[in-house]
Amino acid sequence: MDGSRLAGARTLLGLAVDVALRGLYPLLALGAVWGVLLWGPWPSAVGFFAVFHVLRYAEQHFGAARPLPPERRLRRTRLLAHPEDIHVVVYMLLYWAGLASAFAIYLGPESGAWTPADRVGFCLAAGLWLGLAGAVNTGINYHSHTHRGIFKSRWLNRWVGRVWTIPGGFPAFFWSYKHLVVHHKHLHEQADWVQPKRAEDGRYENLYRYILLYWPWRWARHFYVDFSRAKPAVRRRAIRELVFFLVCWSLPFFVDVTLGLGIWFFHQWVSNVGVMGPGMYAQHAGGTNERRLSHSNTFLCAFFNKTMFNAGFHIEHTARPGVHWSELPALHESMKDELIADGAHVLPYGIFKGAGLLSSVFNPDAGYEQFMRGEPDSGRPEESPRVMGSAG
Repeated sequence: MDGSRLAGARTLLGLAVDVALRGLYPLLALGAVWGVLLWGPWPSAVGFFAVFHVLRYAEQHFGAARPLPPERRLRRTRLLAHPEDIHVVVYMLLYWAGLASAFAIYLGPESGAWTPADRVGFCLAAGLWLGLAGAVNTGINYHSHTHRGIFKSRWLNRWVGRVWTIPGGFPAFFWSYKHLVVHHKHLHEQADWVQPKRAEDGRYENLYRYILLYWPWRWARHFYVDFSRAKPAVRRRAIRELVFFLVCWSLPFFVDVTLGLGIWFFHQWVSNVGVMGPGMYAQHAGGTNERRLSHSNTFLCAFFNKTMFNAGFHIEHTARPGVHWSELPALHESMKDELIADGAHVLPYGIFKGAGLLSSVFNPDAGYEQFMRGEPDSGRPEESPRVMGSAG
């Protein structure tokens, strides 16, 4: 094989790896859901905890995420505003395929011989795997869409957005409002009710209290208060969007109440409470407004950022929210001097590891202190300098 063919083969292999890693979680969900027909419901449920442990281990043993090489960048398309968003579209389709598969199997003839325990196991397995996949679909990919619509057409951005967040348990307008109007505009201020509440010493409330109130209870209350005080046009739009959402969201319950609760609602609970809540907590724990870049934390792990659409680069995103998610590693490289000078809190692992430290049940103070100290350098300081915050 000559040099050009070898280079082309390497490029195709790299693209294939990118596609597989970007879609890892819905692919795992599809495998777990359809695997039930081979090995039964409960192994898929138990397998979630085993695989999740492996994923947490993996994000501690990879280097820092690197900018995308020029030969791996995709070409522009007529439909997408940024070519890399094809990964977002593929992810969404895989996730919806997982949901459709879970519904079809639960309602299909194969489930006729299931015992009540089998049904519980299937709902648990589907809810856990689809909840993990759904957290990325809504909490990361729709989040990116709110900043930069993935399509060139405004109409398509608006209507795909409305459908996008229904499996996530949110009206699209509400999600955009809480993220852009509340969170980004009032970061670390009292008006930012998206973040955990703070004690007098500046520490966040207990992680478990936060995530159990995270969705839908605390947010529903604040949405009601905010929209009640909003301008009439905003209030009318909120009501229209809520009605559209509730009509669509309630459909699975008309098909089968147990399916609606056991798969549809439960996977949203896992997504919002079990994944997005701890992620939000870890992104901002220890953050302050004392310095320009002390508001949040960055997580450098290449594996985490590859499978989570560069969600680890939170300081960089908050500083420059208009930068596309695929360009955040390059932005991190360009901001290294600023990050070091400002004492930004940059960690070598991923958010799952960080949330694990912050969720310690028996000694939460030790976990918080370890999180704030960070971990040893990766051994490649030129690639990922460990930049610690004021608590380091």
